[in-house]
Amino acid sequence: MKRNGYTVYDILIIIVILGISALIVIPRVSNALKEYDNKDEVYNEIMADYLKLAEMYGNDNKEKIKEESNTVVSIDDLIKEGYIVSSTEEIIDIRDNYTKMNNIKIKLIYNEDEDKVIAELS
Repeated sequence: MKRNGYTVYDILIIIVILGISALIVIPRVSNALKEYDNKDEVYNEIMADYLKLAEMYGNDNKEKIKEESNTVVSIDDLIKEGYIVSSTEEIIDIRDNYTKMNNIKIKLIYNEDEDKVIAELS
């Protein structure tokens, strides 16, 4: 006797297999997405720290910043000046573990009202 199609048992077995697969795959995908989101948060915190260090550099060199209207420093400059300590010569973007961040430019602006230097990404 020739059968055409699937039996109820065949379909139930397929549904069980798909369910077990979903139980394994969904948590892993969810964790991977959380890890990706966390990398953006950590990157933003790192960049905020670099901006604070650039402000420290600017305030230590306030007279120079006052004279020049457009002072720009790179992360590499901050490393050379000792404001950022790194065990490697190149700082790598944690979001992709590939992109070099040493050439990121930070603009230093002298604020006369507060008599301090403010840093922002350029």
